[in-house]
Order: sequence, then structure tokens, then C-alpha cells
Amino acid sequence: MLIVIIVTAMIVSILAGAFAIQNAVPITVTFFQNQFEASLALVILVTLAVGIAVGLLVSLPAVIQKSLAIVSLKKQLEENQTTDRRPQTEDQEQKNGEEC
Repeated sequence: MLIVIIVTAMIVSILAGAFAIQNAVPITVTFFQNQFEASLALVILVTLAVGIAVGLLVSLPAVIQKSLAIVSLKKQLEENQTTDRRPQTEDQEQKNGEEC
């Protein structure tokens, strides 16, 4: 899965770079009351970077929540495994023998 993400990111980066290089004309960008001139390539690459950063920030809470859930489940698993390793009494051995 990680390789798919890396390959996809590389493809998007290459395509954005190629598009930006082919469209290097200067443009005027208006943001609220501010105006500035920049090359279209720079505007495209900055917009791509901002979009990636926003996407990562939006997904961060879900990633943290899942990581905490994984840690909790690992602790439960370890507790269950340690309780399963306790020596059985004769009553428990007889019950296990009857169940089989």
C-alpha cells in the first residue's frame, strides 16, 4: 500500500512539474485586495503544495485516532495472552477435556 502511495505521489509531482514548466508565463494573482505577479508555474506548484498540506492536516486526527486504537488493542491482546498462559487447575483441565 505504501508503494502505491509513493508511486502516485511521484506521478502527480512529475505531471505538475511538466505542466508548470510548459506554462511559465507571468500572471497577476488577486487575493482579496492584494495583487501580485508570479509565473503560472510557481502559482501551480504552490497551490499543489498547499493542497497537499491541507489534506494531510485534515487526515491527521483520523490517523492519530487509529494509532491510539491500535495501541489499545495491542495492550488488550497482550493481557489476553498472559491470562491464557496461566497454569490451569484440575477443574479447568476437566472442563476443557469435556468440551473436546
